[in-house]
Amino acid sequence: MVRDTLALAGDGLEPFWGLSVVLRAKLSPWERQSLAWAALMACDDEEAEGIAERVLGPPEGAGHPPVPFMDVAEEAMQWAAWASREELKTYLLACFNALPATERAKFLSLVMGARAA
Repeated sequence: MVRDTLALAGDGLEPFWGLSVVLRAKLSPWERQSLAWAALMACDDEEAEGIAERVLGPPEGAGHPPVPFMDVAEEAMQWAAWASREELKTYLLACFNALPATERAKFLSLVMGARAA
């Protein structure tokens, strides 16, 4: 059934719109969730995020990090837990580039040491 639907439609996402209607009609919510999980697990992280963003819309993310009022490290960890992957990558690169060269070297040594462990 799926093969025939895709073969008739050619290129593009149009055949998958029809497939989604069939899957909604024929599968239970648990079966659809399991199928979606398996399909996303077959993708690398960036592909899976791209698919999820196209279906659900872009993540809101955490916005800019708040002004720390208490423990900076604790607030940074909390912000990082809320941040989107794009925010994490962007702020990480900006913070890294803002460090003096000696601090960047220490940071890289720390990260590479943790990676080797």
